[in-house]
Amino acid sequence: MKKVLSILLVLALTLVTVTACGSDETAKTSSEQVNTSQISSITATSSEVSSKETSTSAIKESSSSKKKPSSKPQVSSKEEEVELTPLEKIYYGVDPDLYTLGLKNKGDTSRIAALMKKAEKGGNYKIAVLGGSISQGASASSVYSSYGNLVCEWWAGAFPESNFEFVNAGIGSTNPEMACYRIEADLLAFKPDFVIVDFNVNTYLNEDAYDTYSTILYKILSQKNSPAVMTIDFTNCDKTLYATGTYKKPSVFDNKQITKATLAYNIPAVSYAKYVWNKIDAKILAWRLGGYEKKSGLSRDVGADYIHPNDTGHMVAANIITAYLKKVKDNLSKESTKITAPKKPENSSYINLKYVTNTANGVTLNGGFKARSNETASTRGWDYNATAEASSLTIPVPANKAIKVFMKFNDGSSGEIKVTDGKTTETIIPANAKTPTLVDIGKMDGKITLTPNMQSGGFVIFGIGIKN
Repeated sequence: MKKVLSILLVLALTLVTVTACGSDETAKTSSEQVNTSQISSITATSSEVSSKETSTSAIKESSSSKKKPSSKPQVSSKEEEVELTPLEKIYYGVDPDLYTLGLKNKGDTSRIAALMKKAEKGGNYKIAVLGGSISQGASASSVYSSYGNLVCEWWAGAFPESNFEFVNAGIGSTNPEMACYRIEADLLAFKPDFVIVDFNVNTYLNEDAYDTYSTILYKILSQKNSPAVMTIDFTNCDKTLYATGTYKKPSVFDNKQITKATLAYNIPAVSYAKYVWNKIDAKILAWRLGGYEKKSGLSRDVGADYIHPNDTGHMVAANIITAYLKKVKDNLSKESTKITAPKKPENSSYINLKYVTNTANGVTLNGGFKARSNETASTRGWDYNATAEASSLTIPVPANKAIKVFMKFNDGSSGEIKVTDGKTTETIIPANAKTPTLVDIGKMDGKITLTPNMQSGGFVIFGIGIKN
């Protein structure tokens, strides 16, 4: 008997800090209907591999919705034998290499299994990402196409009795140390049940990444609701050669400090880097080609620039993650759900860091300062644009604590910012923070006031880091 497989392409939901996950929408990602172990050849018609094109409105923060059954495409009475190409297998999440090549560390599956067993019975759960610009959704063509949204949608499809919400705690060009400051406000405050951590290409300016990454994992694992954690290693190509049209993989794409921390906590880990470069070497995928597979019309490119994935890249990342999750789900009856408490990091100095952003009480601002929308981790804090109007931002902080301003200057900025507690004054200039940076101000006593004197441009202050 011929097997007919309808492959549904799932559309992920809107990219705000907390959004409902689960809708009628369909888009490019792996689907729970696909069982790779049963597929040797697939009988399909051209109408089967299609997506349902409807529109969805943005869902307000902290909303939820029940997963609705997707309508399967109708199978034509005239069937045509179609053997999926290697590229199509990647697209539809049925390439066995998504698991075998994508696997970095099988790790302890107990937390994932425990969550799945709960989700089988129904309930409300939150799927989260913590990382840099890729997790934020950079270079995805829409809010529906980021890998985090697509993974959230997989959970909604795999466990239709439950509701799933998406929490996005990604901020571009940020490293693990910055995450140690903001993890409470941007991630843990939402009580996530499953977290994907991504910092493999974002450890610059963080020499002790093992300690900071270990702290991130420890703080997530220590939460009362026992969240599950996975990590993913993204990758880049040589930036200098990229500018010449040459797309060469880096000599090393396994960050040793992050790997060491991942193994120390036995975290399930996958590698987008290993999988993608293998498929590029095999000429199935390309970093950036602009070309298309003639037979299927599917894009082979995974890179939007030298570091960020495009829609195809985000989809591949989601398919690697969900290939791992599906393995756990397929063996759920045999999986242990006994959860062990994590050990404290060897260096505990990053555990009790604090963070003040625009959700804090007692903040006053005037002039060119404006509070940001607070919809996502990347839109918290305050904006400032150069103006002749007198401007200041006053923020309450604990007395006699080391202060770091987490900020970024806009392009073309000139001038300076004075930071004072009324006794001590420090100066920040644009050269200190061309990308998101923790600018060390030293110890301050009580509330601090930032007074800009900018001739042009402006800046963003995401928050104030406080170290005991």
